[in-house]
Amino acid sequence: MVRESDGEWITGDMYFFLNYTIMKKVVITKLKNGREIETKSEDVPECWEGIYWRFHYLHQARENHAHAAEISSRRKGKSYTLASMIAKMTSLGINDILSKKRACSVVASSSDYLTKPGQGVLEKFEINMDHLSKHTQFPSAMSQKSISTMQ
Repeated sequence: MVRESDGEWITGDMYFFLNYTIMKKVVITKLKNGREIETKSEDVPECWEGIYWRFHYLHQARENHAHAAEISSRRKGKSYTLASMIAKMTSLGINDILSKKRACSVVASSSDYLTKPGQGVLEKFEINMDHLSKHTQFPSAMSQKSISTMQ
């Protein structure tokens, strides 16, 4: 998507993330007595500057056939970003040429980052694929559910 007024644009991965990803977001509610409680609710992502730069960084790495790495603090949406990109790659493909070859690899220093309940990238990927299956036509070309993990 390109903004006509100044040429600013977002990547296809970011467009997919913002429009088709479901996240569990922390909602802070202030009670009358001044106390705050935290709850989680499912919602679409918000557009933050760090997410914008992450998607442009990953896009530049892909365009230049390079690897990418990121170091950041927790709760910045990294696993949701990755889960969204995996969902896009496996349901739509990367581009017109590679749309028939739908495969990707996810590597982590610990299996917890991949499979830990409530935090793992693969669980978030499954949630996104379920959401896409219910609300879009994207995963229609996928014939079976097949997620395997090596521990």
